[in-house]
Amino acid sequence: MYLLSIVNKVLKVLGPQLLIRYDVGCKLTTTIKSTSLATKFNEFNSHLYMHNYTCQNKNHRNIIQGMGLEDFSTMERIFSSSNQLSPVICYASAHNCHFFIDMFFKQWDKDEYMNIGNMLYNNYHQALDIIECETIKFEHVKLSLGIIDENIEEWQKQQSVYLETLGEEAKWDMHAKMYVELLQRHMLNCCKISEMQEFLNVIPTDHQFVSTSAATSTDPIYATNLFISQEIIAVEVKMGITWRWEPLDSEYLKP
Repeated sequence: MYLLSIVNKVLKVLGPQLLIRYDVGCKLTTTIKSTSLATKFNEFNSHLYMHNYTCQNKNHRNIIQGMGLEDFSTMERIFSSSNQLSPVICYASAHNCHFFIDMFFKQWDKDEYMNIGNMLYNNYHQALDIIECETIKFEHVKLSLGIIDENIEEWQKQQSVYLETLGEEAKWDMHAKMYVELLQRHMLNCCKISEMQEFLNVIPTDHQFVSTSAATSTDPIYATNLFISQEIIAVEVKMGITWRWEPLDSEYLKP
């Protein structure tokens, strides 16, 4: 509800001049579109990108014209810094809690406004450097590779088509990968058990023999290996594997 109230406020104040960043953006979009904010949200053609290649390929801030490389970084720094308030307001009353939060952000604004001239100056020089130097380098690279702007736009379209048509990993491949990992763990544990048995076979002449059967049955490495063996058999049954894959088999090497 808190997030929805913020979205409602910024839609009223900023209108179409709005870009929202949220870590699980597509899920938030779904939530917003199921509320009374849906009409206004759709009217402004808003979208919140998430950590997903297909979504980011269209909505990432580096794709949107006019967006900067550092946009939203300040927002993260503000809220990261505001975590310093936690020990102060943890047990404070509602009044004092609001008071300290308000004071923190007012002080943040004052500090930022004091440095805004220097920030704008540095960003201006950075922009000039990109235009005057990086653009020339970029043109030289295009010339050396024999590509034009239309090629770059076409590659972007091809990437979009590829990401949209990219399917999920086949279940057989997922199970095959898990099966090989289990075989590798089983082989590693067998080597450890073999080393332990070789060590136990070297018995000093003055050593008093004590049965190790109880220790063997409760040893974690034996119990782990037994569990892995059972998992391997279960996967073999599920995948219809009639022979156990060996490290040199093509099926073993494929995953």
